[in-house]
Amino acid sequence: MIFTDKKGLVHDVQLLNLKCNRECKVVESKGNSWVAECKHDCNWRVQISPEFPLATIIEVVKKKFHFTISYKKVWLARTNAVTMVFRDSDESYLRLPRSMDALQAFNPGTVVMWDMVPKLLSSSFRTEMYMNCVFWAFKLAIEGFKYCRPMICIDDTHLYRKYKGKIVAATTVTVADKITPLAFAIVDKEMIESWGWFITLLRRHVCRDQEGVTLIFDRHRALLSVMSRICDSPAV
Repeated sequence: MIFTDKKGLVHDVQLLNLKCNRECKVVESKGNSWVAECKHDCNWRVQISPEFPLATIIEVVKKKFHFTISYKKVWLARTNAVTMVFRDSDESYLRLPRSMDALQAFNPGTVVMWDMVPKLLSSSFRTEMYMNCVFWAFKLAIEGFKYCRPMICIDDTHLYRKYKGKIVAATTVTVADKITPLAFAIVDKEMIESWGWFITLLRRHVCRDQEGVTLIFDRHRALLSVMSRICDSPAV
């Protein structure tokens, strides 16, 4: 069976337990991984992980079907399974412009900014534009920031699968001490140019003319360099 997410799998397992009058115990639950087994003598075990080790898959197939599958076939099968659940990476990136257009269409005032880079195609000797970074901030977040505490926390996390990169998020805290998102960006990698581009757009479209805003971030060298440059330049 194929589940779109971890939550759906857990829900179906719980329903099955109710129907069969059985109880399962969770052995491990972290991130996208989830392992559970029956507390009774059912001898079953459920395990989900988007990065299931190839060696484990080979061992499971051998134990269940008494057949040793090749490493290449296992890799292709796992790749196809991940694509079926999470879609193809190329397709996802191709859908990104339309998704951003929809955000702006149904959320008027939402800011979306693209950073495109030219790439020469050796096969046809022509140039095509490729996405380097994309920034977006919802209108409600932009307007609501003036009523929040004058502070912004910036953090990022890695993107995996075919195309590497990072997704950056800026959040703030309301007067009721609730965390609320302000802006997001998908960048190629964590470096001075990417951080400078994101913080400049954050200051221009979210902070605007508001003074005295405190920025909270880890003391990454690239960020320290960017902040020093931006603070010394009134143009940004």
